[in-house]
Amino acid sequence: MQQFALEARELVQQASDDLLALERTPRDRPRLESAFRAIHTLKGSVGLFDFGPMHGVLHQAEDLLMAARADSIDIDAGLIDPLLAVVEWVERCVEDIARDGLPSVPVAGEAGSLLAMLRQEGETSTDATGAHAPEEGIPEWASELLQLSGQALDAGSACVALRYEPHAECFFNGDDPLATMARVPGILHLRVQPREPWPAPGEFDPFRCNLLIEAITAAPLSEIEAVFRLIPDQVRMIAMAPALRPEPEADVPQAAVQAENAPATMRVDTARIDALVEIAGELITAKNGLLPLADEARRAIGDERLSRQILASHHEIERLVGALYGAVTKARLIPLSQTFRRFPRLVRETAGRLGKAIDLVMEGDGVEADREIVEDLFEPLLHLLRNALDHGIEPEAERLAAGKPARATVRLTARQRGEHIEVELRDDGRGMAPARIAAAAVSKGLLSAAEAAELPDAAALQLVFLPGFSTAASVSDLSGRGVGLDAVKSAVQRLGGTVELSSEPSVGTSFRLTLPVSFAMSRLMVVEARGERYGIPIEGIVETLRLPAAAIMPVRSGEAFVLRDGTIPLLHLGTLLQLDLERRPAGDARVLVVEANGRRVGIAVDAIAERAETLMRPLSGLLRGMPGIAGTTLLGDGRVLLVLDLEALIG
Repeated sequence: MQQFALEARELVQQASDDLLALERTPRDRPRLESAFRAIHTLKGSVGLFDFGPMHGVLHQAEDLLMAARADSIDIDAGLIDPLLAVVEWVERCVEDIARDGLPSVPVAGEAGSLLAMLRQEGETSTDATGAHAPEEGIPEWASELLQLSGQALDAGSACVALRYEPHAECFFNGDDPLATMARVPGILHLRVQPREPWPAPGEFDPFRCNLLIEAITAAPLSEIEAVFRLIPDQVRMIAMAPALRPEPEADVPQAAVQAENAPATMRVDTARIDALVEIAGELITAKNGLLPLADEARRAIGDERLSRQILASHHEIERLVGALYGAVTKARLIPLSQTFRRFPRLVRETAGRLGKAIDLVMEGDGVEADREIVEDLFEPLLHLLRNALDHGIEPEAERLAAGKPARATVRLTARQRGEHIEVELRDDGRGMAPARIAAAAVSKGLLSAAEAAELPDAAALQLVFLPGFSTAASVSDLSGRGVGLDAVKSAVQRLGGTVELSSEPSVGTSFRLTLPVSFAMSRLMVVEARGERYGIPIEGIVETLRLPAAAIMPVRSGEAFVLRDGTIPLLHLGTLLQLDLERRPAGDARVLVVEANGRRVGIAVDAIAERAETLMRPLSGLLRGMPGIAGTTLLGDGRVLLVLDLEALIG
């Protein structure tokens, strides 16, 4: 059942991609064949289980696609709409099956209306068995069979030539090619030969089928199609009139790509990869524990030789652990297409509901990132995309009045920048007016009118990320632009990323998400505050210094100090964390100068303990979304270390 759900999701996505592509380019024959194979394979998989309603609906959808392949029905919205409705319904059925073992009663109850919709569309087309376009001539293989079977044919009689190429792995699918041919009625001539030259005896594989079966039969074409209904992609049939001119052809492609040409890949349960990542993280922690041992051997025991040996082992283990972690994290990388490919159908359906003409252009979906990042990226992108469709894109009349094309464009682009990926969602809609955003913030009491008047346009745009902020006159079920953008920012930050917004009125809006490729090892500075230890990413620390108490100056309600002719505000880590304020150490202050929100700030700590290279994981469970904490890690002695997000703490 797990394998069924896994493969069914892939087939549903394949069918959805192909149908959406066919809507844009109806003459794309490979896409049509791919959609047919996906629906056909889904139907066959469903047939292995007792999912009756699904089988009937998929069977009817398959018949429609067969009619389209036979050119007896036009590929237009009238065909695509019901088929996409079927795909969406099957997707919900599969999720129910994966969770409960059967489709839920309400979902299964929709089968009747879907069948009626499919049959209504089918009734508008001609019979698929009589609408094939004739070929210019008889294929050479069919002509040769006709000559060989000439004595068995009555003068002027009709016949069907068939060419059956069983898949190389057909035995593993439960297919028996000779038994299948035995069910074909009215065979007049049969020829069985190897598809490829037989290999040497020592290289012969008895589990691979290497047969090519050709036959002439006097049976009607419909009876032969019934025999090969489950494997239409492996057979080609041509019905010929008495004058030996070809008539209907079951225009099915030749056998699928041979197994030997398939990429050397295998499915691995993601839990196994995750377990390897955890083991690599524990090895990093154990490796970090060697440094205190080396120090203890030198100071407590006085054995320099032992200390050097421990350090040498530490360096070697560090190299090996780094290689192991790099290999494991690379195994977790998947393309962004796993998330991107879910959006075209959503854009199509949402645009239809809103009565807008919108094209979604996707670029760079082959860029890879950690599986967790790719999967968790769906929700923030979904929210941004819905906002763009609902409130960013103007109605057609408004676009035409502004001199824009009637069809709007939403562009979703991904690119890799070193150890990070950039995902940009850009629309050519009405854009955002900074003045309107600032006015909305004032009306909601988020800032004063004087503060709003002094805000530059770029800063005013960032107000949309404040909790509860909105400029929408009304909130629809799709959400107004600005509603929930604080959740988008929080979701991206949990993944270790950032969000940048740029917009120009009447031109459009762009959201740029910058994310790490993977949850890589982090270099931390371990500091102490009020007896507790915390980690701070070294990348955000500009410098460290020891600051004499006399150099600290009071400024209004705060403190500051001068560094190289510049005044830098001074904050205390214990105060930021709301710890015991009475335990502030006397004497010189140990200060970290950090870059936060585009400015330099000094952070006073009680002590700087050590530097550590470790694996940091985002927060989960009850701590998920906790402001000011970027993640957790383990120290060499096994203690849990909270890694701080100073930018969020400083505000």
